[in-house]
Amino acid sequence: MGLAGEDELDRALAAKEGDALVKVGLNYVYEGDTQKGFRLIEQGIKKGGLKRPEDAKLRLGEAQLHAGQKQRGVQTLREVRGKDGAADIARLIYFPSQDEIGCLAAFEFDFNLGTNLLLATANLDA
Repeated sequence: MGLAGEDELDRALAAKEGDALVKVGLNYVYEGDTQKGFRLIEQGIKKGGLKRPEDAKLRLGEAQLHAGQKQRGVQTLREVRGKDGAADIARLIYFPSQDEIGCLAAFEFDFNLGTNLLLATANLDA
């Protein structure tokens, strides 16, 4: 991440809540630095004070799937609970197909607005 990204990371580390760390961590994952991204997401979850804790787990599962860690991602998504829609979105991201995961739903989540938008589905085996 560039200088702006490092400033964002510094602010996230200094924040009392973990939401910003989850967001910055996910950015690292999508930019290819998966290990740092996973550490930041997990650190944000442990830091607590999350506006929507189950959404943070949802993001971790999304990141794991994006990084090719299918089994870890599915396990994380299976642990997502709640009645605010996060658990439903987690179930949409994976569909068990006999012994393997058959589908992945790509979605974007806006932490500030708390809205879920399902964008597309793709077959992982394709």
